[in-house]
Amino acid sequence: MNIVSLSSCYPSDATPHAGLFVQRRLSALSKLHSVRMINPIPTPLWTARRDTVTRSEGPPPTWHACMRYIPWLSRPLNPYLYARTVRPLLASWAKRGRVDVIDAHFSWPDAVAAARVAHTLQVPFTVTLRGVLGRCLASPLLAPSIVSALRQAAGVIAVSKQLADLAESVGVAPERIRVIPNGVDVETFRFADRNEARQTLGRSLRETLLVTVGHLCRRKGVHRILRVLPDIIRANHDTRYVIIGAEGGEGRFEAELRRLTKRLHLEQFVTFTGNLAAADVARWLAAADLFVLSSSNEGCCNAIAEALATGLPVVTTDVGGNRELVTPDCGAVVPLSHDTAFHRAVLETLSRSLSRPQIAVANRHRAWNHVASETSAALQAAADTGPMPACQSPVPDCLVR
Repeated sequence: MNIVSLSSCYPSDATPHAGLFVQRRLSALSKLHSVRMINPIPTPLWTARRDTVTRSEGPPPTWHACMRYIPWLSRPLNPYLYARTVRPLLASWAKRGRVDVIDAHFSWPDAVAAARVAHTLQVPFTVTLRGVLGRCLASPLLAPSIVSALRQAAGVIAVSKQLADLAESVGVAPERIRVIPNGVDVETFRFADRNEARQTLGRSLRETLLVTVGHLCRRKGVHRILRVLPDIIRANHDTRYVIIGAEGGEGRFEAELRRLTKRLHLEQFVTFTGNLAAADVARWLAAADLFVLSSSNEGCCNAIAEALATGLPVVTTDVGGNRELVTPDCGAVVPLSHDTAFHRAVLETLSRSLSRPQIAVANRHRAWNHVASETSAALQAAADTGPMPACQSPVPDCLVR
């Protein structure tokens, strides 16, 4: 099967940590099928021109295509600018019989662009639903074209049941929806000795270590954890908090987090590590006592899945697929923006005698090769279904031709 994937959130020279979960799924899928990725890179119209398309070998082999746009002003048209960017490559491959299915990785702008190009080339496409879907459907500007694209898709992959239910609620036929959660690199994220990890990192064996992993953006909720940290420290004086990650594509937020840390007099209790390699993240997870995440929006959170695969208990908020990952046997899920509940859940979970080896064993079944096998079946079913009827769009065809 010839698969062409589309994602604007993907590792590149400019954004090496973007969309790693997309790359990992495609890398595993490349062992089963011919997979090529087209990664449109939004480039402001006024910047100096550069090569329109560059290629990296992957896996999978990736074509990074310059997508000209006007920040903010062109947002409603971005899917159509996206479609115009990827169409030449797709058309050339389709002409040679090298496109059986188009695999779009986000509902906006990827799915809307895929719908346009797939209709033009008369090939089926699929959409993977991730955490951005809920926010996009809440926008009157974006929702109509997203819903139209989802209904036109030959298959829809949801990374959580919550997203599958949301897709069904907007008219996607349930038989075309498959729930395929993200995977984990089980060779990297696995149970390891806590004390040995701490000695390697130069951390005290006596401290209580809380860890968050994620982009430093408002959605991930690090500021909410910082707000309750003084109460946690008052109850447990040895508590320390490690924040792993850096700013990504969702805005600049690190300076605000550092100001909040200073305002709350937490400098000696909080460590910002920046982005780390996967092996170093796994070492911090092994060293920690608890993974904490107060996010306001998630699909299938990779950081939670990786923490659980190492045996680390988790306290998180009840958004997206978090409740599907975190059972009472491995942590707690609390209401969003309920600071008191989060504070109590942290202390209660720390006081419980949870078996880290058992948590690790119970959460090591979602390896990326299993995800690839399930994804392969979903894409093959879409390829066998063929193109669906075209969606209607108020945007002139000239924008994507």
